[in-house]
Amino acid sequence: MNSIILLVLLQFSLFGIKGEPMADTKMYVNDAASDELIAFSKIGFSGAFEFSNIDPGNYILSFAMAEKPVWYQDKRKHQKYQTDLLVAYNRDKNTLGWKNEEGNMIVEFEELSNIADALMPRFENYDTDDKNCEETKQEKNREENTEREKQEEINKADTPKQINILHFTVTGQYGSIGGNIKSISQKDYHKLFVGKDEVKFEDAGIVIVIKREE
Repeated sequence: MNSIILLVLLQFSLFGIKGEPMADTKMYVNDAASDELIAFSKIGFSGAFEFSNIDPGNYILSFAMAEKPVWYQDKRKHQKYQTDLLVAYNRDKNTLGWKNEEGNMIVEFEELSNIADALMPRFENYDTDDKNCEETKQEKNREENTEREKQEEINKADTPKQINILHFTVTGQYGSIGGNIKSISQKDYHKLFVGKDEVKFEDAGIVIVIKREE
């Protein structure tokens, strides 16, 4: 009996919260100062990602969802697990959460080598055209659109939205950051970012609320 209990505990410790890996999600690392793309990765079936051998400096981690992501099939029977926290970050678990109409998603940061403790979570659209803003405005003001411009508009509309989720600092040579991205149940989302009735993670300073439902 003891061996069975030990096996169950090991399974929970090794695999953490159950969920649906968000395969085909694209992850990016950009230099925070120059906005230069440093690394890129497409998430496989496991939902895991890792960027290694990063030079010292400040970086932005962002992602773009798959065109048709597979979300955890949550029956949502327990209304007590509803929450108005749309985007939140659990500091103890190094986990970012996002609640949307499709389901609940988390990004767990598990591999942090030569990374400063002061991780700065965020959740904002990443516009790759910011630096060419003036040129873009001039193009939009033209009275006639060429076929090339029309095609560019179509391609841009089909491109998944890229979202910044973390600002991090590499403090030494060969820095690395990794983890996994997956969709989880409403109940597990509540456990990670709301807490029990007696102890609210937000009040205790464990959870940082980035965006709340209006």
